[in-house]
Amino acid sequence: MPHEEDFNALSLLKFKKDALFIDIGANRGEAIQSILIKYPHNCKIIGFEPNPIIFKKLNALYKNTNTVTLHNTGLGNTAHKINLFIPFYRNWMFDGLASFYHKEAAEWLKSRLWNYEEKHLTIKEITCGIKRLDEYNLSPDFIKIDVQGYELEVLKGAQNTIAQSRPVLLLETPGRTVTSFLGDLGYNFYAYYNGRFNKGKGALNTFCFPAGKYSQLIDSSKYLNYN
Repeated sequence: MPHEEDFNALSLLKFKKDALFIDIGANRGEAIQSILIKYPHNCKIIGFEPNPIIFKKLNALYKNTNTVTLHNTGLGNTAHKINLFIPFYRNWMFDGLASFYHKEAAEWLKSRLWNYEEKHLTIKEITCGIKRLDEYNLSPDFIKIDVQGYELEVLKGAQNTIAQSRPVLLLETPGRTVTSFLGDLGYNFYAYYNGRFNKGKGALNTFCFPAGKYSQLIDSSKYLNYN
């Protein structure tokens, strides 16, 4: 299973025993597997994946472990039903690009597939449930969010959880509204590259640390860049 380079940053972080990791937009379990590699014996993981097609496969992978708990639901700011848009190109499902926004699901492939032809693209709609993370009354140490443009809604529905637990957040390409929202909650932003955390947004993923906790969470035995 693919392992994104940014997940190597987990080796630099210090978490308590039995730390709770939340994976929002679990997809095929790439992040879950990366977390288990870094913390094989002392963590709990809760994953949320709204796509029922992918969830069935994901659940089969982890059904026999007590470490991972999975929920076949999306997260947002209000509890409701919503359409999930899943792009297929030449009958191949690009499930990692599924989004609650049709535009997000439909346009990403256009500029990235060689010899792209619109006629081969189809968008499948599946009705999914949405809940608020705050409903679960969790105390996470780390939250990864990859929801194809729905990040702000997820964060709004997790605001109490974030305020109370002050977890480290990992977001894919957060936009200005998302960074502004998190900035108001007292978060600072770091990119991981060359084996270090560096201030600023990452090219793909951005780590968000609560103000005042950065030095507490970093393993001081590692090489760091505080500039």
